[in-house]
This record gives sequence, C-alpha cells and structure tokens, in this order.
Amino acid sequence: MIQRYQEQKKRALRRQNMTKSTDNTKRPTAYSYARLSTKRQEAEGSLEAQEEQIERYCEQNDIELLGFYSESDSDKSSARPELIEVLNLCNLSNSILIVAKIDRLSRDLYFLTKLQTHGTPFLALDMPEANPTMLKVMVSFAEHENRLRRT
Repeated sequence: MIQRYQEQKKRALRRQNMTKSTDNTKRPTAYSYARLSTKRQEAEGSLEAQEEQIERYCEQNDIELLGFYSESDSDKSSARPELIEVLNLCNLSNSILIVAKIDRLSRDLYFLTKLQTHGTPFLALDMPEANPTMLKVMVSFAEHENRLRRT
C-alpha cells in the first residue's frame, strides 16, 4: 500500500514538472484515460504501464497533462463514470483525450462513431497517425474479437 502511494506521488510530481513551460506559448492540453478489463491486467501492472506511456508521450510532445483517469471494468459495461467525466472535461477545456491503446477506450464501434461525430478529439498512442476510418476498422476487429471470446 505504501509503495503504491509512493509510486503515485512520483507520477504526480513528474506530471507537475511536465506542466512547466519554458516559453510563453500556450501548450496543448490533454487528459488521459486507462482501463483494465481483467484481474490479470491489474496484477501485471497494466494500468501503471498505460499511465507511463501516456506521460512519456506528453513529455516528448510538450503536451500539458491535466489529469489521469482510470477504471477497472469490462468493456461489456457501458456504465463507465470515469470515462464520462474525462470526456466532459476534455470538451469543456478543449483538451485532447489520450489513451495508450484504442481498445482501452472502447471495443464498441457505435461508441467510437458517436465520439467521432460529437467531435471529441482523442489520440490512441498505438495508432497515432490513424484517421477516423482506420480507427473504426480497428475497433470493429476488437469488437469482433470480444464476440469470439464469448462463444
């Protein structure tokens, strides 16, 4: 428990240092979101790995990371309060949502399409150059994979 607290404190300090800009130009801002869908991912430290990947990307690209939101939930559930909150924050602050992998955001094509139609900007670090059509194709495959696992 103490070790986890110390790790969270270190990450918070790194984020705080990332927000210090060296010039007067307005830096782009972002919120990040990570999700675990299995107990095994939790045990393997997947959440921390996602957070570190996002922090590293923001640091390398001079993006101010305003917050990190996460939840441990199966993608079968559409009730993800942390995701809803971070999406609202992104829209209110004109910030981008950054996720480590597109399937951590959603494996539901309808959800992704709704997000794109609404105009909420997001970036999946596993496919940073992907256009909206490519993202839909990838989420379609992830959705199909979910169906195969259930049968």
